[in-house]
Amino acid sequence: MKILKCTFILSALLLLFSTACLAAGSIDQSGGAAAWGASKKIVTLPVTGDAADGSLAAVELSDKIMNDLTEFLLASVCAYPTPDGTAPSATTIAVTNAQGRDVLGGKGVSTALVPTSSEQCTRPYNPFTGLYEYYEVEGPLSITGGTGNVGQEYTLKLIFLKAN
Repeated sequence: MKILKCTFILSALLLLFSTACLAAGSIDQSGGAAAWGASKKIVTLPVTGDAADGSLAAVELSDKIMNDLTEFLLASVCAYPTPDGTAPSATTIAVTNAQGRDVLGGKGVSTALVPTSSEQCTRPYNPFTGLYEYYEVEGPLSITGGTGNVGQEYTLKLIFLKAN
């Protein structure tokens, strides 16, 4: 019984300290999904990287944004430095679905999606077919950013098109 109590206490302490070490960072989701005509929506997300290493822990898009995207397909993800913000270093981005699959097929990770100067974009990629394909939004999407300049600021632009 004593061993069980010690194991429990050590596990709790390990969990407490590991949570404190996880990257934070933040995404401003207040803008929602802006309509661009009847068949296109753009979600613009200002990102501020973690104060320690510039990273962004997985952030799930809000219910408000996801509800706005019913019957839409993810067409592309773009990133650019936030004007007058802390300059980013080249940083990777993953956009994952509820099952943990990177809908960009690693294209935002294999080469840094966040640029140090001008906008850079990629489209959803299916590594099984080897094709760039629109991704049908079927549930929550999460965004994770790699390490970079401390407190780096960049903007993600997700472009969605109306499904037939």
